[in-house]
Amino acid sequence: MNVRSSLGSLVLTAVSALVLAGCGHGTAAAPATTSAPPVTTSSPPPVTTASVAPSTSEIPTTTTASASPTPTTLAPTGPCTTAQLAFTLGSHATSGTHTTVGLNLRNTAAAPCTVRGNPAVDVVDSYGMQAGPAAAALPGDAPDGLPATVTLAHGATARANFSYVAAVNGGASCSPDTAARLLVFAPGSSTSASVPFAVSICTAAADRPGITPVVAGS
Repeated sequence: MNVRSSLGSLVLTAVSALVLAGCGHGTAAAPATTSAPPVTTSSPPPVTTASVAPSTSEIPTTTTASASPTPTTLAPTGPCTTAQLAFTLGSHATSGTHTTVGLNLRNTAAAPCTVRGNPAVDVVDSYGMQAGPAAAALPGDAPDGLPATVTLAHGATARANFSYVAAVNGGASCSPDTAARLLVFAPGSSTSASVPFAVSICTAAADRPGITPVVAGS
């Protein structure tokens, strides 16, 4: 083989290869540049703050008037017993031979009660013995002669009059005795209360003490 012809063929083949390679790839394209759109910053519209003028009129205050509680009126529980009453002696006056002293009856119970008629009264000495006869029931001052029913609220007082003959005013048949206390029974009651009564009295039947019906007031 001709050596020169072989070398020439090799050189031609190499050149052809280089030419084909250059045609196949060509020039590399430049990378695409993506430009971001310009950012437009828009300022928000100015906020207008309206100043509210303070109200000159105050909110009306509603006042609710509290109603006063209605007082409770208790009904009477019935006739006053001796235990519900406090007995005291009041002022006295003398007319002729008789002395009259007020006998007060005050309701100490919480509820009202009633009294009607004459209390019962016994006069006793310091030994607890009865001094003379029990007091007689005297008529009242009512036009019809009938005793009134008196309603006593808590703390209210009624009154009766107890009369007797003091020994200093008695006659020859006085039969004096020294009393120590009165045993007082509320009208219709079977129990008594003791009231101090240190008086020298006449115990003769003609000088029998007496008690009037209960009336309102003291």
